[in-house]
Amino acid sequence: MVDSSRSHIYPPLDKSSSKIRLIHLQPRSRNNNIICRLCIVDLDADNLKYEALSYEWGETNISRSILLNGKEFSVRENLWPALTYLRHDEVERVLWIDAICIDQSDKGERNHQVGLMAQVYSRASRVVVWLGKDGQEDFTRVASFIDMLAEESHLNDLVKDETQAFLPHYVPRVDSWPSTAAARWSVPVNLLHGSGSKWMSEDEHRRGWEAWDNICHRSYWSRLWILQELILARTLVLRCGNVELEWESLYRIFHRPRTSSGRLIHSSHAIIPVLIYQRRVPIPLLVHSGIYGNPDGRAETSTTLANQFLMYGEAKCADVRDRIFGLLGISPQCCRDSIPVDYSLSTIDLALSVIAHDESEHRSFRSASFSSKLRADSYIEYLECANDAHRIIAAIEATDGPLWPPFGSPEEEQELWRRHDSSVVTFIQDGQLVQSRMFGMEIVRNNMFVKHRSFSKFH
Repeated sequence: MVDSSRSHIYPPLDKSSSKIRLIHLQPRSRNNNIICRLCIVDLDADNLKYEALSYEWGETNISRSILLNGKEFSVRENLWPALTYLRHDEVERVLWIDAICIDQSDKGERNHQVGLMAQVYSRASRVVVWLGKDGQEDFTRVASFIDMLAEESHLNDLVKDETQAFLPHYVPRVDSWPSTAAARWSVPVNLLHGSGSKWMSEDEHRRGWEAWDNICHRSYWSRLWILQELILARTLVLRCGNVELEWESLYRIFHRPRTSSGRLIHSSHAIIPVLIYQRRVPIPLLVHSGIYGNPDGRAETSTTLANQFLMYGEAKCADVRDRIFGLLGISPQCCRDSIPVDYSLSTIDLALSVIAHDESEHRSFRSASFSSKLRADSYIEYLECANDAHRIIAAIEATDGPLWPPFGSPEEEQELWRRHDSSVVTFIQDGQLVQSRMFGMEIVRNNMFVKHRSFSKFH
């Protein structure tokens, strides 16, 4: 049903086309109020320029008013300061913002526009990640930290070049292995004279990593939709208040081993920036840098819709069906064709559609860690299908046979990993993607699980 109070604000969209609405955010010089006007554009048009906003929707019970096409329009509390800070001083700013550009009360339009979101974010000139107006000091400190890492990297390269001929004489210290080249090698001081650079102290490292950890622990990173929004972006910038960080500048952080004083406290969403970086960086660079986990350097094949649903099932979204719809844009084309966005579908029908597609098209690409019971549990829990659990179990057992490990076994996890304990595991340690042999159950239980590739043949 369409909300009649909104219908007079929104110009109609042709749902058979690739047309979207954009907002023209008026400059602050024209009025103290936030004023926007809507326009309709075609995503396939040449020379289309706009920015897309990625932000956390926030609570529904607090709202603020803006003027949209000359009418009063309510936006959530999290969006209002973003609009305030993103206004230019003298010129309009053209943006795509889902809460404003989509008539959320029109289910048919919502289906159509959500189906275009992958194109919206990939076509945008850049994606602006709004992380709130508070905590700008963390952004300022991280910006300085990146500059110091760059300076330190230059100095490390200098030391490496200057000491190349002296390696037989200047050996690494064996009592410890500090992070800086100066501490690692016994290098004559005169080799560094006149470099104009300096290594960071342990305290500078600690403060830099703490500031970055504060950014990573913001609740924004717990949202499921950001995976698609950030992975598909051409250019990405993080924004807090008036401070911006270019995403590409963060590579020095993602590629930098952490010192003992810089420890990321693990949470279910604090590792998401690392995972997004892994998905955005070209595969050869990841392999060369050691961030990419596959030992043979091949591109990851287990990125099907079903596998991503299992990996990111705990990510937050207002509608549980978005745990499927929000991943379509970063899933293979066959998944997008098979599972169209349709908010009239019940969660059980959506779950059965994904299971059927995965069983018929992607069974050979299934990650070995996703046992039949784990998959059944995940569909039941993440899509809230407890009342229809028997239908999900029946759909999986139709091709996989009885669930294994069976329900009700108190030792099921221990037995699973005891029988298949030789594994290669990619996981997060100190904010870095690393690879190790260890018992998979320890990773799953600590919410650090990223990918488990067993040498065994079970499924």
